[in-house]
Amino acid sequence: MSAASAIALLLDLDGAIEQIVFNSLVESPRVGASVRDLFEPSAQEKVAGLLAETRQRGIAVDWELPLCTHEGPKLVRVSATRLGDAVFLTGNGGASDVYDLYDELMRINNEQSSSLRAALKQIARRRRDPPESAAIYDEMTKLTNELGALQRSLAKQNVELERINRRKDQILGTVAHDLRNPLGSITGFSGLLLHLAGDDFDERSRTMLERIQNASEYMLSLVEDLLDFSAIESGEIRLDRTRVSLPALLGEIVELNRPFSTQKRIDLTLEAADVTVKIDANKIQQVVTNLISNAVKYSHESTTVHVEAFERGSSVQVRVSDQGQGIPAGELGKLFQPFTTTSVRATAGERSTGLGLAIARKVVEAHGGDIGVESEVGKGSCFWFDLPLDTARNQD
Repeated sequence: MSAASAIALLLDLDGAIEQIVFNSLVESPRVGASVRDLFEPSAQEKVAGLLAETRQRGIAVDWELPLCTHEGPKLVRVSATRLGDAVFLTGNGGASDVYDLYDELMRINNEQSSSLRAALKQIARRRRDPPESAAIYDEMTKLTNELGALQRSLAKQNVELERINRRKDQILGTVAHDLRNPLGSITGFSGLLLHLAGDDFDERSRTMLERIQNASEYMLSLVEDLLDFSAIESGEIRLDRTRVSLPALLGEIVELNRPFSTQKRIDLTLEAADVTVKIDANKIQQVVTNLISNAVKYSHESTTVHVEAFERGSSVQVRVSDQGQGIPAGELGKLFQPFTTTSVRATAGERSTGLGLAIARKVVEAHGGDIGVESEVGKGSCFWFDLPLDTARNQD
């Protein structure tokens, strides 16, 4: 498996490494150390969430986490299965690595079985105690066969889940594409009717038409998010990088979002350092708009949402801070995962598709950056993302 990029570990339920089954990614992982130490500091909440989901549901599938590899941070697909009081965790770059890992686990199991048989035969000859040695041999052979069967089962499940996940993305993309046009028509025509009707509609008719428009707008935003997410998951995200002034871009985004904040009587402010970055401006606008709209959505009246950008070491960082409700620490691991929501509710009943932050994470990571959150219940949240300055300034 020379071409494989994978890791397979046996952990206890708290995440301590009990056995290194296979490793071609991480430099010198230690038995007894926490598996969290193998991942980037920004991913600690996600790793905790993966372990929690594995303990509760018995399995956690296809989490994307930044692993500290020989070559630096690398995004890998991590899956975990609970085995009684232990957790079997695998991380790999994609479908081909899953197949390679399966082959390697089989090879390791066969080598272990052969070594065990040879060792037990030597013990039997030295001690001249065939019955006892035979019993030990039979028991150890049974255990290694069970381990081999378990490894084969886990590897096959990973391969099948990878196939199902790709199929799911294809279906989502097809369905969303087919729904976009009719939903767009419903939204457009209902808005046109409201505009043209003027006072011709009675209050009940106007209310019903407004509900049709609001519902169709929400459904259309969900479809658009599904299309974006499906394209990104299928590896079709393409960046059209151009050099832009970060303060100018953020200023435009803030002004586009100001009517929404003004409607909720929330002050929207901006402070940005004079930095020029080479990015896909439309996709970064999508990220910042999502963070601002979320901040406004979950904040109360007469508070402030502050957007700032500054150089931080070798990166340029953008932060969107609010004075809202904050997010419970135990739920932070859910953020940036698709189709997930927290217990925090929007202050004016706004709805969420559950995909915005997942899309934002994919876009930022495609730029070579990272995204995260700092939050305290009752005090507010700060969502941030950064881009390496060498990527922002020099990448063509």
